[in-house]
Amino acid sequence: MGMHLQADEYLHDLGYGDSTPPMTISMWVRRISTDSAGRYIAFQDENDDDAIGLGEGTSPSSFRSELAVGGTPEGISTAEVFNNIWYHVVTQWVPASTDLHVFVDGTKSSNTSVSGSDFTSDRLYIGARRSSSTIFTIDECIIAEIAVWSTILSDANVVLLSNGLTSLLIEPLNTLMYLPLRFGPEVLMGTAPPSLTVVGNPSFTEEHPPIYPIPHPRVMPYSEFMPAAVVDGNLSFGGGVMTI
Repeated sequence: MGMHLQADEYLHDLGYGDSTPPMTISMWVRRISTDSAGRYIAFQDENDDDAIGLGEGTSPSSFRSELAVGGTPEGISTAEVFNNIWYHVVTQWVPASTDLHVFVDGTKSSNTSVSGSDFTSDRLYIGARRSSSTIFTIDECIIAEIAVWSTILSDANVVLLSNGLTSLLIEPLNTLMYLPLRFGPEVLMGTAPPSLTVVGNPSFTEEHPPIYPIPHPRVMPYSEFMPAAVVDGNLSFGGGVMTI
């Protein structure tokens, strides 16, 4: 299942974050009717800059990740993408090298170097962004399985996610937030989970991305459905490690 957003529907936390560490953002997106003014996800500062945002690129239609560090946003776009197809999208901010990465279905676009070394954010938007006190939303899309880590996931782990592995099994100790968006806008886990407010009336559809199904924690305790963690392509079961 996924969250179906239309114009003027989004989630936000207007007090989220402060100084933001290295970051990996992962999500599944099914574009229906999109507009480059909105964002699928945006961490912003009080000046309405996109500290980091993942939205739409144009000419050709694509995903675009942008970062602003005390100035004009700089970004990187992917290869052309199309409507009504599930895509797995990842963006990463690497302060040590000032690089911005973006992946679509496990394939990395060329890195772009961004001015500055770090940023701060105090607002989180999902399905929207704010600019000059105006909220701009994505026209229509379905999003699911949002996860944010306070580390740079390896390319191998990004490929695992794009192949359908649940985010729950990827470096859980570094997970800032995990929002499956299957049954509602609840945050299931994370070391820094947001407190989300729903704007409008987003719906939840039976359409879902091609991820491996796992039991929902409403019916099975967390400790029973998450016996492992994946680090650099290795699946660890406490007493041993299996390469997958």
